[in-house]
Amino acid sequence: MQNLLTAHPDVQAVFAQNDEMALGALRALQTAGKSDVMVVGFDGTPDGEKAVNDGKLAATIAQLPDQIGAKASKPQIKC
Repeated sequence: MQNLLTAHPDVQAVFAQNDEMALGALRALQTAGKSDVMVVGFDGTPDGEKAVNDGKLAATIAQLPDQIGAKASKPQIKC
């Protein structure tokens, strides 16, 4: 994140691969004094959800693998 901020000081948003990375990005942004960057995490972890509720993360995206698997395992035949 520090390298990204050096290369792109006007960054406006960060989409992290998971909530832990998003929270790390938030810490780096705070250290750099940047409070206007939107940060989105992924996985819907309890820490990610808390950060959203606290107004720190803009969002966390939760997948529902059980539902994805159930839909994928059903035959999808259309006539």
